[in-house]
Amino acid sequence: MIVLERGVFSGELNMALDYVLGSWARRLGEPILRFYGWEQPTLSLGRFQKLEGIKIPNGIAVVRRPSGGRAVLHHHELTYCLAVPTEHPIGKLSVLEFHKIVHETIRRALLDLGFDAEVSNKMERSDPFCFRTVSRYEITVGGKKVVGSAQFRTVDAVVEHGSIVLSLDRELVAEIFGKIVGKAGGLWEFKHVGIGDLEESLESSFERIFGKIRKEESLMGEILKEAHNLKGMFKAI
Repeated sequence: MIVLERGVFSGELNMALDYVLGSWARRLGEPILRFYGWEQPTLSLGRFQKLEGIKIPNGIAVVRRPSGGRAVLHHHELTYCLAVPTEHPIGKLSVLEFHKIVHETIRRALLDLGFDAEVSNKMERSDPFCFRTVSRYEITVGGKKVVGSAQFRTVDAVVEHGSIVLSLDRELVAEIFGKIVGKAGGLWEFKHVGIGDLEESLESSFERIFGKIRKEESLMGEILKEAHNLKGMFKAI
């Protein structure tokens, strides 16, 4: 498994990077994992989601994901993207089976860091704000949803990206969605963990599933070149 160097990028470039990871995973013949951050608070909309009931305050960027699902406010979090080639055994799994494996892997990483993380087995009513409700196999700590993800598939790979929330800006969420945050929360409400420690624990947990991790420092530059040419595809408004 290849793990890319963590970087901080604009919303459009982050989505373009996630999009091209699928073709790179197929080209290299192995799963690729990357962790990243955002240059500014960014609202990502699901591929087919409308802006109805959503207000965009000044200073908030908006992008459209290549995946479906509901809106996510990316702010104080560690975001991940996993691309698995379709010919890989895990790449052949159904949407829910793949989703379950990814979240069980993240849950183990959180358990290793001392969080009482659980994987949900229920399905709640949909809401424009992804973190306001809990869906099957999503992760909660202390009854609050702290991880949310979405998935898309191409002929090359299965790609799942998601947010591991560190701290939730409740006032900003209420301003955007016009409602309270419901069952959403962040890890730092329960225990402070450094981003480096979180990333290291996640890498260790994914290594148990996909095999020994290797880091290709030069690879990120090549992927970035390709992603820059596609970032306009993910402009939302």
